[in-house]
Amino acid sequence: MSSALEPQAASLGGTASDVVINKVALGLMMLTLTATPVPDEQAFEAIKAAIDHTPKDRKLLLNSGEFY
Repeated sequence: MSSALEPQAASLGGTASDVVINKVALGLMMLTLTATPVPDEQAFEAIKAAIDHTPKDRKLLLNSGEFY
């Protein structure tokens, strides 16, 4: 049973149809693309917190694109 705070999930298609991902990803651009980038330790803590919050049966998308 999922909690109200747990992100919704989606299944991928094609040959990856057995992969379940969160519908909410983590955008990383603002961790580095600022006049004063976030310190590495703080950035890694944020990434780890997002991964730790992801249910064990799902994957988390870490969006590292230079634009959205």
